[in-house]
Amino acid sequence: MRSSRSGFALPYVVWPIPYVAGVLIVGSVLGRWFFALPRSLALGFALAGVIYLSGAVGIELIAGSYIAEIDPDHLGVSDLKRDLFATVEESLEMIGLLLLLRLMAGADS
Repeated sequence: MRSSRSGFALPYVVWPIPYVAGVLIVGSVLGRWFFALPRSLALGFALAGVIYLSGAVGIELIAGSYIAEIDPDHLGVSDLKRDLFATVEESLEMIGLLLLLRLMAGADS
């Protein structure tokens, strides 16, 4: 069964709403701490977050609409484009995480 409006499958498009709400809540709680950081560290953290979220949310939304087109019944149909979306998404998440860890390891010294 396909639940879609205007060509977008709802399960693939709706899930980022609570995710973004969670990011905004955490951001508002940690805002004062974040702006008290040294400028270079704060910019690095922001860059790591943008890279991570572009994979976790951005690529996921793009891939989700594509997956809904090729596999509307969630049967696990796979093709090269879907696998490339997954590779880019996971790579961005890991790059963001590695940048964050590198920044945190260097913050002590």
